[in-house]
Amino acid sequence: MSDPERMSAVDFIISVLREHEKNLDSLIEKLNAVSKNLSEFAINKKRHEGQIRYGGSGTVHIMCKDWEEFRELSRNADTLSFTLDDGLRIMALHGNILYEYRESIPEHMEHLECGVPIYFQAQLNPERIRKFLMRELNASNKKVIHGEIRFSP
Repeated sequence: MSDPERMSAVDFIISVLREHEKNLDSLIEKLNAVSKNLSEFAINKKRHEGQIRYGGSGTVHIMCKDWEEFRELSRNADTLSFTLDDGLRIMALHGNILYEYRESIPEHMEHLECGVPIYFQAQLNPERIRKFLMRELNASNKKVIHGEIRFSP
């Protein structure tokens, strides 16, 4: 093989190697993008783990009977509200899903010696409820309102 043929073969090998390098760079960029998307998906999935997803229009209202279920579904809600009208009512809004939890305020009744009933009613402090919800449901002060969430038709 002559020198010009050897140089031509070396040039060919170099150009093939450069093309492979470009292809590898392109594949690495795509792999990095997929890896980033998977990481973001895993973080979002973990953040919203246990939450119900609803892709339709309108609002879904879910009434939770169990505090633990409500707490898990309501963590990191967009907005939280509570009222004390007929017991404690807590609502958590996640996008277009509204979770609700209600609990009656216990009444304690005793009697005087003569039999006259005495009723004791718990006094709930709205500021303490707000702080409790902030801690339990991982919410900022601005996201917890003493009031009601309503939707108009």
